[in-house]
Parts: sequence; C-alpha cells; structure tokens
Amino acid sequence: HTVMSQFDRVLKGRRTIVGETITIADLGLVSSLIFSDEAQIPLENYPHIQNWLNHLGETSWWLQTKQTHAEILNK
Repeated sequence: HTVMSQFDRVLKGRRTIVGETITIADLGLVSSLIFSDEAQIPLENYPHIQNWLNHLGETSWWLQTKQTHAEILNK
C-alpha cells in the first residue's frame, strides 16, 4: 500500500507519468496493472491510479491487448 499510495500521489492531476504523452514510463508501470480487474487488485483507494488506467484504457493498443487476452481465455 505504501508504494501504491505514493504512486497515486504522483499521478494527482496528471494523465501520464512524464510529460503530456504516454511514454515508456507509463508502459513499464502499466504492464503490471493492465489486468488489475482480472487479478482482483484492489484499486478503489487510489483514484489517480484509476484515472491513469482509464486514460491508458482508451488507447487502441490497450483495447487490442484486452481483446486478445479475452480471446485467449475463452479458448
């Protein structure tokens, strides 16, 4: 919780970790949280992380990854 609380504070008022566009910093960190719902990682106490994930979730690569994941699990 300590790390997640710090990360949440960093993301306050931001859509990305560094600058105004998605960078390798976002990709590196989101790779561990991209399937937070499926992994049942509790994020309800981290609104800025949730906003960040929602922003990344609007990208075509995220949607494609989620779709591919769903297809694999349904086979």
